Amino acid sequence: MRTLTCMVVGLTFALAGCDSDMRSQLESEAKRLEAKCDALKRENETLRLAADNLRAEKAVMEKDLARLKSDNNSLKTQLESEKESAAAQIEELKAQLAAARQVRPPPGAAAAPPTPAHPAGAGSRATPGAPATPPAPVRDEAQIAEAEQAVADVQARIEPLLAQVNLARGKVMSLIRATVDVRMIPPAGGYISGGMVYGLACNATYQYHTHDSHCYKPIGPAVRVGDFRTAHDKEKAVQAAKEANMPLELELKTLSDELKKTKEKLAKLRALPAPN
Repeated sequence: MRTLTCMVVGLTFALAGCDSDMRSQLESEAKRLEAKCDALKRENETLRLAADNLRAEKAVMEKDLARLKSDNNSLKTQLESEKESAAAQIEELKAQLAAARQVRPPPGAAAAPPTPAHPAGAGSRATPGAPATPPAPVRDEAQIAEAEQAVADVQARIEPLLAQVNLARGKVMSLIRATVDVRMIPPAGGYISGGMVYGLACNATYQYHTHDSHCYKPIGPAVRVGDFRTAHDKEKAVQAAKEANMPLELELKTLSDELKKTKEKLAKLRALPAPN
């Protein structure tokens, strides 16, 4: 009887020990799965933030591309207009030169006598008050010198202004090419904490191992720092730079138009025939 009692007690303790081991294994497995779930949640949140940042950068780049295409089309249109204007000026100068050659007699040619208004002996009189034909314009060196000086004055005003405009344009292009902060994506099994990206460095392969802080190592900052914190900040800086440059662009346009007109006037004066 005493032997049977000892056997029952021993079996009870053995079964209790098995239950304890099984419970410990299940708890360890639950902790491991919970830690893995947390890591996946952190990784998913990091991927979501990275995707949002990439979408914002794409939107800014698309706006910049559309703006550059618009500027390029405007420049093409302006170039074609200037080509047409230059061609028209050339044709006008050719016509003026041809007209001047017809008006001016060749060297050594005798001037034709003036034609009387009425036949001799007809007894008629000239009509009083008849307008006289104005003399044809001739080349005036003083006017040419004055126009040349006007061209030089406008060019002298344009040169320093053009330098300022080019500097401002360069600033705008530099801002367009500027970078934005990028949130880094942790590797599989890693996570972000305290501004750092952590990667899994544990090589444990046994079944019931649960990763803890010792199983991870920092591999770099969580954010790759750019010139601007957000794409919105970058877009605001680009727009502000363009607005600051606008008065200079308008002044340059006004002076360029003035220079064009002054050169046209000078070309017409130079095309006139020299006085006899």
